Order: sequence, then structure tokens, then C-alpha cells
Amino acid sequence: MTVVNDAYNANPESVAAALRALVAMAGTERRSWAVLGPLAELGEATAQAYRTIGALVVSLGVNRLVVVGEQARSLYSSASASPTGRSAPELVADVAAALELLHGELAPGDVVLIKASRRVGLERIAEGLLDAEGSNR
Repeated sequence: MTVVNDAYNANPESVAAALRALVAMAGTERRSWAVLGPLAELGEATAQAYRTIGALVVSLGVNRLVVVGEQARSLYSSASASPTGRSAPELVADVAAALELLHGELAPGDVVLIKASRRVGLERIAEGLLDAEGSNR
């Protein structure tokens, strides 16, 4: 499993770039996972940013989307509105719920992007995944 911890900062452009990099890293042989949380300080542009990101997740063919936090529900809704034949997006309440889901579904070789504004604390997901991976070695 490859974990890309980009949870320090996020804006719509950096999320889009990270999603493109995720898909390129995963290629066609590995599953791509985007674990995304709220974006801070966008003000009135927040809803449109989430719609755009949700549509991009679908158009790029990201295999799994996990949205963390009720504040990002419109991102989840946007991705859910465009069925692709891939697994349905998941909306989870917090870091603990995201880790529980990921621990239950990740497989060797999967590529996981973790991206959100710093204040959300999604780096704890990366730490939890890497700790579990290390214990399995």
C-alpha cells in the first residue's frame, strides 16, 4: 500500500493536482483511494469547489472516495450524483470512522491520497494506516 499524506494544506487547485497524481500513481493495476476532508477559508466559493472536486473524482476514475466530515457533504453529494460503476463514495463522520473503513477495505498495492485543510487533522489517518502497515510486516 502507498499512502500519500498531503493533509497539511488544501485548496481546489491543489486537490485537483493531487487527484491527478493519485490516478497516475495507481495506473490501471492498483486501486486509487481519495480520502478528502473539508477545505477551509473558501467562503462563498466552498459549494462550487466541492461540486467541481466531486465531478473531477468521477471523471478521473478514482476507484474509491471517502469524504471525512459533515462539512464536506456537498463534495460527497457531487460525487454520488454521477454513477460510474465504481464503488459508491462514502461519507464518514470523523478520522476514527475513516480509519475503520479503510482498515476493513484496503488491499496490498492500493494507493491512498489523504488531502484536506490542516485544521481537520487528517494526517492522523495516514499515521494510523502506516502504523497498521508496519505491524503487518
